This record gives sequence, structure tokens and C-alpha cells, in this order.
Amino acid sequence: KQTDALVTKGSLEVHRNVLLLYADDLLLFVSNPITTVPRIIELLDRFGTFSGYKLNYSKSECFLISNPAPQIVENDLPFKLSGSSFKYLGVNICKQLSAIFKTNFLPLTEQIKSDLERWKNLHLSIAGRINCIEMNVLPRFLYLFQSLPIYLPKAFFNKINKLFFSFIWKNGVPGVRRGFLERDRSGGGLALPNLRSYYWAANIQKVILWIQQPTLSWCELEAGSCTSTSLLALITSKLPIPTSQYTDNPIVITTLKIWSQFR
Repeated sequence: KQTDALVTKGSLEVHRNVLLLYADDLLLFVSNPITTVPRIIELLDRFGTFSGYKLNYSKSECFLISNPAPQIVENDLPFKLSGSSFKYLGVNICKQLSAIFKTNFLPLTEQIKSDLERWKNLHLSIAGRINCIEMNVLPRFLYLFQSLPIYLPKAFFNKINKLFFSFIWKNGVPGVRRGFLERDRSGGGLALPNLRSYYWAANIQKVILWIQQPTLSWCELEAGSCTSTSLLALITSKLPIPTSQYTDNPIVITTLKIWSQFR
């Protein structure tokens, strides 16, 4: 019930955020949690009585970020309070932007390292091993690339490429240069995924939306964070882009840094 007078919506600058829905996952934004959270619980319980659907409180979390929020006592809630992060749609959401890499990319890298080590002795051809990377490893990284706008240095991709080559050549000496393996099959290669190119493509897509669909809510938010200039002016300016002079939005700064890396 989005219009309930006792449920105070969360807000970010001029935009009011109520909820995000994807399949059966619900992310609800509220302010004034001391008065709002009890009312939300009441509404959810009432909804369950006539709909037949019951919220699984054991899988529900309350993530506190505002000043009054720490006054909430966990024993007063039917669900747990999250500390520094919580998981939504497979992504760890953190209070600090600087913690996103550590809580998302590092665990995934370790998991993929373990998987490739476990698969290394399977009787697969070189093409089969590359297909394994393309079908299993690439989608996991691509999901994070598309979901998390953070800057990844070249050293990160060099580390992943070493894992790939160790798996492809079973710890042996590479027989073919990576550039040849990354060529399209029609060009004589084996289409080994270039993760850095996928990373650039996923993030540059956001830059394209700045230009083509500026009325999207998140585009308006990011454009509004720029002072005395526009996003279009920043992405077309000479390198290096002086982002800190025009915006303090970490997402915009990171996106422009990735754009500069690509250019």
C-alpha cells in the first residue's frame, strides 16, 4: 500500500523511492524507520491474512543507513538487522562504495579460481575449455559488470587472464597467444572472452543511456549531481576529464573514469 500515511517513503534528492520488485524479491525504501517499520509489518501481516501469502521473515533483513535507524532494537523486529551489507538479487549491497569490490568481485574471483582448478584435469579440448569459460565463467562476471558501476584496474583483468590460461593449458606453456584465441571463429580464433571488453561494454551502455534516454530516473539523478556543466559535456571533453570540479557523485565519477579508460 504505497499511499499509507504512516509509511514514510525514502527519498534521494528530488526523487522518492518506494520499492523495487523483481520476481519474488522486494526491496522497500523508507525513512523515519522507528514509526514506519512497525506499520509496514502490520500491513504485511494484514495482506497475508486475505491473500494467503506469508512473508518469510527468516529471509528478510532490515538495512540501517540513516541516523535514527540505530535506535531500532532488533528484538522488536521479526527479521534480522543487517550490519555492513545485505544481498539483493545476488549482489552484496554495502554502506561504503569502497567495500563493493571486496564483497562482490573478490569472492567471485576466488570461487572461479576454485572451479577452474577443479575442472583443470577434465578431458577437454582447448576449444572445450574456452567454451567452458564462455558459458560458465563469463555470465557470472558479466552480471556484476552490469550491476555494479565500479572501477576495475587493468591488474584485475590480468589476474583473471592468468587463471584462464592456467586452465586452458593445464598449467603448461601457452601454445598460442591470447590475442589469437580471442579472435572470432570466422577469423581463425576460438572466441576466448575478453573480460575487459565486456566490462567496458557493460558500463559504456550507461553512458549511451545518458545521451539517448536522459529522462530515466537514475539518469536525471546523475545529471542533477553535475554543477555548471552537463553529462554530455563531460563525456565529450578532452582527457583527462576534470570530474571532481563538476560533481561529487561517486557513480558519475566512476562511470567517467571507465569511459576515460576506454577512450
